[in-house]
Amino acid sequence: MKNEIEKIKKLITTPNYQTIDQGVAYLREMNNSQNAFEILLEGCKYDKDDFIFLEGGEYLWLPLVPNNTFKGNDKEQPFLDYALYNLIGYAPEESKIDDSIRKKNLTELFLPQIRFSKFPHGNKRQRGYSSRLRRNYQ
Repeated sequence: MKNEIEKIKKLITTPNYQTIDQGVAYLREMNNSQNAFEILLEGCKYDKDDFIFLEGGEYLWLPLVPNNTFKGNDKEQPFLDYALYNLIGYAPEESKIDDSIRKKNLTELFLPQIRFSKFPHGNKRQRGYSSRLRRNYQ
């Protein structure tokens, strides 16, 4: 399983949408994909209060908190965001991932500071897709 996870990580962190899609497809076809989703999404969460403070007193609101797999430089980040959103969208509901990123708890997709040029397949809804990511707080 460790070798398969490393292969998937290499594919989904490549700055190429087609390669990322191949990695996501490979992950979804794995026998134990639930466990693989759990490993890859460990540490990822949605936090409406997550801000990154910049020099000069400015800040960015980034409510989707990635783990280190999905953090990169300015050139890589749009591809990593695309991969992360796909994994969240395709993660089996029974996966042991943070409750804040379970599909049933996400009602809208709001992407501040996200710049991918291809919409993640894993987050398409049957009747189109939403434009905001919002956590259901009840």
